[in-house]
Amino acid sequence: MSLLSKIGQILSKPRDIWRTDPYELTWKVHAALSAGNFPAARDAATIALSRRSEFTDPGVVEFLLDAVGSSWLHTGDYAAGIAYFDECIRAYPNDAAAYRIRAALRWYNDQLDAAVQDYAQSDLLAPYNFNTLSGYGQALAEIGRSQEALSTLDAAIAAISSLPPSAVVSVGQFRRAIHAFALNGKGVALGATGDSVGALKAFEESIAMWPDNAWVYFNRAKFFEAGAETDKSLADYKAALTKADPTLTPSKRRFAQSRFAARGQSSR
Repeated sequence: MSLLSKIGQILSKPRDIWRTDPYELTWKVHAALSAGNFPAARDAATIALSRRSEFTDPGVVEFLLDAVGSSWLHTGDYAAGIAYFDECIRAYPNDAAAYRIRAALRWYNDQLDAAVQDYAQSDLLAPYNFNTLSGYGQALAEIGRSQEALSTLDAAIAAISSLPPSAVVSVGQFRRAIHAFALNGKGVALGATGDSVGALKAFEESIAMWPDNAWVYFNRAKFFEAGAETDKSLADYKAALTKADPTLTPSKRRFAQSRFAARGQSSR
């Protein structure tokens, strides 16, 4: 379905949200996200973005794009999200946020090479964005470009650390999460270079910062498995299957479950 068709479908519903001031729509998006109602957040953000020219603050546009992207990341409909941002990029080819968000969707959809290309383009258009650098470095680590990953992730952490403290709790939490995710990527990259001590330290720091991230347990489980530490590996795979902020992608979940099946054990 095209972007215009999607907007038309939403506007045809019996609601008056689209008639309101476009900035009021951002509050509706925020409220829906806070309530965990990701389809509603996506609908409101999509409507607001159909009036993109009315926004004078690029930060608001980026917030709305992130809301659309995060809704698909949470619901797992990565292909639909990628298609949406394909059209967004065709309409706004210099939108760094659109490339960053499509990169994340491609990454979650196991299209790692394409994700790396999108992250690189986003970084070219808007350098030193810590969110871009964190995702970029993690994707580089997953495809084995470890040295590039480490320099990119160090840049992400430096960018976060250079920011002044925020009085807004949600902003501080977001920065902390991205910092933790970058450390998780460093653990993967350091493990691949043979720095086991550094890898474990990075994983442990990541868990201390953001303990509900399923991906860090998954990556540490693979690290332990590579070192033939089966009990530790299975314990982390089990943790990865229960954590949910963020949860594992379907392919990572299947992989974790397969490690138990290979041993005739239950992952529960």
